[in-house]
Amino acid sequence: MNKWLLVILLFSAFTIDSNAQAKLRYTEFGLGIGTLTSSNDIATTSSVSAILKEIRPNAKIYGMYHVNDWFGLGAEFNYGWIFNDDDNHTNVNRGLEVVTTLSQINLFTEINFIRFGKFHREVKFGMFTRLGAGFTGYNPNLSFKTLKPESITLYPDSYTAANYFISLGFKFRTSYKNVLRVEATFHGLAADNIDGFENTTQFATSANDSYGGVMISYSMIVF
Repeated sequence: MNKWLLVILLFSAFTIDSNAQAKLRYTEFGLGIGTLTSSNDIATTSSVSAILKEIRPNAKIYGMYHVNDWFGLGAEFNYGWIFNDDDNHTNVNRGLEVVTTLSQINLFTEINFIRFGKFHREVKFGMFTRLGAGFTGYNPNLSFKTLKPESITLYPDSYTAANYFISLGFKFRTSYKNVLRVEATFHGLAADNIDGFENTTQFATSANDSYGGVMISYSMIVF
């Protein structure tokens, strides 16, 4: 009899907890606009001057399913482009310039540092981080201000590569069901040709490229 009572109590506790968790769940849909800069074989420095000259726009749409006040799962689509010019970095005499369009499809998880959700109307401010990965499609267009250097191999077509990212941001509740977000994101790319070429010199580094930026987004919460 005691065993059956224990089973009933455990089942009841699990049911109550499941129902409580279910009440915390909600979805969120939004769009954002921000910036993109890159680190690659052209963009070899990160000075403020170079960033301001080369910064380009990026836009995204996204959706999230929040399982409770702390965690959410989501997907996003991004489109933007990067620009890099040797004149702004360490190889001024080489004369390379690239414009690369980027399309991304990513999956991610969001972790809140402050409870933020359906039953926290009084919470107007939150901090969060997002961790994710996905695929990037990119199309580099490399141009030469002088003759093509012999020490590079060109990659002039469209390519895809895996990417991973981490972001850190803040969110502000503008109303009970609307949220303004500001976040900075860093992406690592599993490729070294986002700039349209690879160095073939003996002492060239083979580090993969990276990119990132700041994003401002606005979303609607659906309870």
